[in-house]
Amino acid sequence: MIGGGKKDHKFVSYIVNQAKNGNKEFNVVNDKFGTPTYVRDFAKNLNEVIKTNNYGKYHMVCEGDANRVEIARFILDVLGIKDYKMNEVESSFFNQEFPVARPKSEILINLKLKSIGLNLMRNWKDALKEYLLMDFIKNEKF
Repeated sequence: MIGGGKKDHKFVSYIVNQAKNGNKEFNVVNDKFGTPTYVRDFAKNLNEVIKTNNYGKYHMVCEGDANRVEIARFILDVLGIKDYKMNEVESSFFNQEFPVARPKSEILINLKLKSIGLNLMRNWKDALKEYLLMDFIKNEKF
C-alpha cells in the first residue's frame, strides 16, 4: 500500500528519502513482485462496493504488477532524478536490516471486482505518480 505521506515508512518512502538525502546509488531487490496500491484508489473503490449488495471477499489492488527495481526506477523518473546507479540485489542482501521474510510474489488481481463491473482501480504507475506529485513531495526539492 502507498499513501502515508510524511508518515509513510514503506518502500516508496524508502526510495524517496534516499533521493531527498542526495543518494545517487540505490540497492533495490529484483526478486520481489507485487501490485503497488494507492490507499485513495482503494478507499474510493471500497466505497462503491459498499453501496452494493455484493458481499464477500475481494482483492482490491491497482492494476499491473512490477518488481521493486521497476518501482524504484519509476519513482526516480517521476522525481526527475537522472544521474543514479541502480544496484539490483537479491532479498538476502537486506537480511540484517529486514529479518522478516516476504513472499516472492504479492501479485493480486481484481477478479471479483471485474466480475461485478466495479473495478475502478487505476494502473499503479498513474496512482503512484499522483501520490508522489500531490501527496508526498509537492513542496520538496530533489
